Parts: sequence; C-alpha cells; structure tokens
Amino acid sequence: MTGLILTILASSLVGSFHCAGMCGAFLTLAVTPVGVGEVSQKGPKLANRLAMITRYNLGRLASYMTLGALAGTLGSVVDVGAASVGVQRAAAIVAGCVTLAFGIGLIARAMGKQVWKARVPAPLMRVAHASFLAADRLPTSMRPLAIGLATGLLPCGWLWVYVATASGTASPLNGALAMAAFWLGTLPIMTALGLGVQKFFGVVGNRLPLAAALAIVAVSFSTIIVRVAVPCHTPAHATGTLEVCSPHD
Repeated sequence: MTGLILTILASSLVGSFHCAGMCGAFLTLAVTPVGVGEVSQKGPKLANRLAMITRYNLGRLASYMTLGALAGTLGSVVDVGAASVGVQRAAAIVAGCVTLAFGIGLIARAMGKQVWKARVPAPLMRVAHASFLAADRLPTSMRPLAIGLATGLLPCGWLWVYVATASGTASPLNGALAMAAFWLGTLPIMTALGLGVQKFFGVVGNRLPLAAALAIVAVSFSTIIVRVAVPCHTPAHATGTLEVCSPHD
C-alpha cells in the first residue's frame, strides 16, 4: 500500500497543474472577501489570505477523503461479490483498467489526437452548481471551507480517476488515505494560486501534460500490482472457505 500511496502522491504533484485550471476560479472565489468593509484596494492581508486558503484546502481534504472512503467501501463490496465466483481483487483490476484508459487518453490528447469525452450526468451538474451557489452566499469566514467541501462534486476526470484508484484498495481506510495522498500532491499549487503566483505555474504547467499522463499510467499499474500481483496470505484450499483477499495486501 505504501508504494501505491507514494505513486499517487508523485503523480498528483506532477499533474496538479490540471487542478490549477479546473479549480483556480473556485479558489479565487474562496479567498476573495465580499461584503461592505471586507475588501480593501490591495485585497486581504497575507495572514487573512493564508487563513482562507487553509480553510479551503481543509475542505478539499475532507471532501476527498470522504470520497475515498466511500470508494474503498464500494471496492470491498465488489471484491466480496467477485470472490464468490472465484475472481480475486476484482476492484483493483477494474480500477487499474479505468485509470489506464484515462492515462492513455491523456497521452493521445497530449499528442494532438481527438479523444472521446464522457458526458457529465446532469444531476451531478445540478448538485454541484447548487452547492457552489449556496457556498458563495456564506460569510467570508465560512465560504472557503464550504467551497472546498463542494469541490468533491466537480465533474473533473482528473479527480474521479483517483477516486477510482481509491476503490481499488477495497478498504475505506486505504481509500481515504489514497485520496489524502492525492490532495497532498495538489496542495503546493493550490496554495501558490491562492497567493497569486499564477504566472510561474502557467508557464511550467504548459510543459507537463504528457508527464501527467504518464504519471496516471504509473498509478494504474501500481493499483493492479499492489493488490493483484501479491498473493493472498491464506490459500482457499487450506481452510475450505471462501477466499477473500485482505484489503491491506
């Protein structure tokens, strides 16, 4: 599991420039004071801005870890169901294949190829839209946390491919830890964006789409190798019972 966590962390760090493009506007909304007397000509003081950035990122962490725990729970259900027909670690296989397909699509896009995009379900779009509108109406002190929490609803392929990876752990705890690693990889750029360091990251980020795609492919292989390539501790024939591999393998 440690190998998967480190791979997720590294790939998230490399690909975090995607998050800058997807979440930059929401981060700006989160750290921009509103209301009479809350805005000065030079914007909020550094300490206040850092506090708002921290609340926003903590909201993202809570949202991502919740998604990871739910995905890990779903993965464990898939594993138990698949084990009844003799297929072990099905969640890791499915998650690895989904992640690999996404990575290959990113590579093709980086090479200028046309890639099919899945349509975002309308109900998810409505819920996300309503959540951000509700968060925007909150006082400045509460708005960053609420917007951070709402980012888990964004129709972002980059986010959801890591949620799929979390499902491959087949464990609520490991799924939450996997998404915490994803969040940690995005933390530097989201903090820098909140502080207004956009130009540097814009220049560097334009040079990394292929590297991000390759990082996703690495995650897909790690997902499968960590749970599929390692044999179960207890052979089914030794106990005469149904073998369900431990999510900690």
